[in-house]
Amino acid sequence: MKRIATILLGVLLSILSLSAQETKSLEVDPAFPGGLEALATYLSDNIQYPQKAIDNNIEGTVYVAFVIEKDGSVSNIKATNDIGGGCSEEAVRVVSSMPRWTPGQVDGQPVRAQFMLPINFECHSHPIRDFFRAHSPIYKWSKRAKANRAIKSLGN
Repeated sequence: MKRIATILLGVLLSILSLSAQETKSLEVDPAFPGGLEALATYLSDNIQYPQKAIDNNIEGTVYVAFVIEKDGSVSNIKATNDIGGGCSEEAVRVVSSMPRWTPGQVDGQPVRAQFMLPINFECHSHPIRDFFRAHSPIYKWSKRAKANRAIKSLGN
């Protein structure tokens, strides 16, 4: 059974201009090709849950900070935390292989922008949790409601 990471896009923690002259707020935010839905698809298609993390039931959120350059390339990639089991390394690997983004803009000019992306690793091998997921309409409803709130917050 293929293990994949759950992508947490509800909290895009920061997008900051890195202008050398002065920091201004971005007029146009950087964008992944195809938008946030395409980013979620890209991440879930490319992240491989590390076997060490599966074996040790390691779960949690890895926050990956990176810079989107003026040409849309991704640089300065680093995990700001380590949950263990190779999850941080996997998150950095996938972010480093991302396609070029549309860069952010200030005064109509492309600028470097810092981006923080939370990636949630959730192991799907907990028998008790799996039982409740399969048999609890309340759990299914709350999970769906939480996902809908996260998606709505991305649209604003």
